[in-house]
Amino acid sequence: MSTRILFISLLSLALIAISGSVALAQQSPGENITCPLDKEVPVGQIINQLEYTNDQILRQLQSIDDAAVRILQNGKSLTELTAGCQTSNCNSDCRSEDVPTPCNGTPSTSCTPGYTCTYQSTVPGSSAPNTSCTTLPTTGSMTINPSGYYGLFGWRENSGYPCNPYDCPDSSFNPNAYYCTTGDNCVYQNYTHTGQEIISGGYSRQSCVNLPNNLSINASSTYAIYQWSGVHGAGWCNVLWPTTTCYDTCYNEGGCSVDWTCTTQVCRQDACSGQACNFTEISAKMNTISQSTQTIRDSNQAIIDIFDKKVAELPLLGNICQIPGIGVVCDFCDIFSLIFTGCKTEIETILSLLQKSLTNVKDCWNDPADYEKIISGEKSGKFLMSCEELRPGVLKECYPNNFFCCK
Repeated sequence: MSTRILFISLLSLALIAISGSVALAQQSPGENITCPLDKEVPVGQIINQLEYTNDQILRQLQSIDDAAVRILQNGKSLTELTAGCQTSNCNSDCRSEDVPTPCNGTPSTSCTPGYTCTYQSTVPGSSAPNTSCTTLPTTGSMTINPSGYYGLFGWRENSGYPCNPYDCPDSSFNPNAYYCTTGDNCVYQNYTHTGQEIISGGYSRQSCVNLPNNLSINASSTYAIYQWSGVHGAGWCNVLWPTTTCYDTCYNEGGCSVDWTCTTQVCRQDACSGQACNFTEISAKMNTISQSTQTIRDSNQAIIDIFDKKVAELPLLGNICQIPGIGVVCDFCDIFSLIFTGCKTEIETILSLLQKSLTNVKDCWNDPADYEKIISGEKSGKFLMSCEELRPGVLKECYPNNFFCCK
């Protein structure tokens, strides 16, 4: 970058040399003045554009310098901030807390007299039943701790009670006490609990006590079976077995629970608060450094563009190819076709103006031997005149501080 800045300085010196040449070539012309537009020496345009370009470069350099200072300052602050990071800035603590756990061993309990309890399992409180075995046979409610533990039991009465009465054969009945009618001999064979079997088994439906009378069969009743023989002939008969009432044995039973919750102490860590570092300030410094770094990149690119980027126009003067009188040729270069070889960089375009100025100053040179004849009017000469001197007579308008080679 320093080489390019030096180039700008040398360009300025060349411009000073042109200005000196203009001053030497500038003379007092005669009355009839002819000033061709293609012989313009654009000193004023070069000076103004060069000042503008120099100003842009200086502004970008100043921006780079300011950004570099910010980076250094924030880098130093960032170092100080990170050096201040301490674990002691964080607030953390733990506390002892009782946590419900199942007690050791197997839960046990004593039911009320006449009942037996059998341990089944241990469950968390949220699913434990709400009956306590210690209050049997009267069911009692128990408050359930959702985080507690409970032993589950099945309970049952030790002795039952009669229930569900039903008909059954009378055990006091003696089938041998029944006799056949006179002349018959009845022998007890067996009995069945189902009257239907007597029917389907082919037995006679007669009673031995009143043979040969018919007997109505009750399909659910029990009968004594006899084989008889006598004057009437051998055969089978049955006798209705007397019934009595029997009962099932029932028991009170169900489920219950016993609180089986013990506690153990654990250390609970509280949520960490505070910050080991001032991350808010650190983040702000990092953002500033990042932004300043981007500023340096952008400014550096802007300076590079001045020297390297092809342009169709100058920032101050516009498209110099379209300025009448200067005569700078920019082959096929316009704002829409920057890829053509005729386009130049900003610096190259300024140099084109400079070259034009040097050429036109050189073309305006007079042989010193002709000075006397030129002054006396015997011979015509060339003279550099500023646009201000040529207005409003010869030229209607011109760029301030530009010169023309006039005859």
